[in-house]
Amino acid sequence: MMSFREKLKLVGFAVGIFACYTTFGVITEKIFRGRYGDEVSDDGKVGETFKFPITFGGMQCIFYMSFAKALMYTHDHPKNETHQGFYALIAIFYVLGKVTSHLSLQWIPYPTQIIGKASKPIPVMLFGVLIGGKRIKIRKVIFVLMIVFGVMLFVFKDKYEKRDGENPRLGNTLIGISLLMDGLCGASEDRMRSISKPTPLNFMHFVNVWSSIILVIGTFVFGEAPKFVNFITAHPEIIKYLALAIMTGGIGQIFISSMVSHFGPLPLSIVTTTRKFFSVFLSVIIFGNSLSARQWTSAGIIFGALFLDAVFNKKSKINTVSDEKTDEQMNNNEVGNSEANGDDVVKKEIKISVINLPNDKY
Repeated sequence: MMSFREKLKLVGFAVGIFACYTTFGVITEKIFRGRYGDEVSDDGKVGETFKFPITFGGMQCIFYMSFAKALMYTHDHPKNETHQGFYALIAIFYVLGKVTSHLSLQWIPYPTQIIGKASKPIPVMLFGVLIGGKRIKIRKVIFVLMIVFGVMLFVFKDKYEKRDGENPRLGNTLIGISLLMDGLCGASEDRMRSISKPTPLNFMHFVNVWSSIILVIGTFVFGEAPKFVNFITAHPEIIKYLALAIMTGGIGQIFISSMVSHFGPLPLSIVTTTRKFFSVFLSVIIFGNSLSARQWTSAGIIFGALFLDAVFNKKSKINTVSDEKTDEQMNNNEVGNSEANGDDVVKKEIKISVINLPNDKY
């Protein structure tokens, strides 16, 4: 049972994650869907929109890279032994997923984006099977099908009342591309970890190093850099939003890492899933992104499936650890008996190998 101090720490981490990522979501929507200035833009509407997802992603990655490096300096940390090619490949998929996700906010509201991105387990599972050769439990398939059903229920509407500047088809296409990149990124990570297992800080640092390089080059290749400078010069009020979004995302990483290290992935999954649902609710209130009863139901199905998946995954891990401990105890007992009874040594060794075989194989 947790002490009062541990409970207080858990609540503190949860509040930190809620505060940071809810703020991040609201500010990100403000950045990409807000209008700045009084001039009439090319689309005939008053004010310009922020159209620099590559630059925004680059600033995030540079901050996260620097943050991870600072932590590596303040703590004794093992040297990286993972090939840089893995980091570069993962960074490519990560960057494409991030940029398309941010870009989608120009054409769809934040609730639609966050519901779409909640479907991430679908491509991750599919590519894990197709590329990684993973075996998926039937329970996992059921939860993923629940997510698919929830997304279909949310996206396909009888009648869509398009708001100014929205293009649902283009926005949802970008979310689909982002999810595809998430799946490829996850499969690449699995492949990397089957060969080498980098520490979390090394992984965070080097993936963001390569991501920063790609995104900085991208800002010049696609001409965002000079346009971005002109934009913030004309509309300096956006600088505070950019800084706040980047800072809250970085601080949120601290709370996430702390919660995982102290309390494990299950409490984190519960907090992050609840936070996403809360962000949808907050976006509806602040930005007037109305949702129908069917969409709220679909959101409940999606987040419910994510929540149940996290709970059952935790139980499976506990059972696995328990089985491994039981096997270890059985092995120790048999080794002790074999030492006491020299005539049975060969029989005991054979039995031990049979007991260990399933764990080694699966």
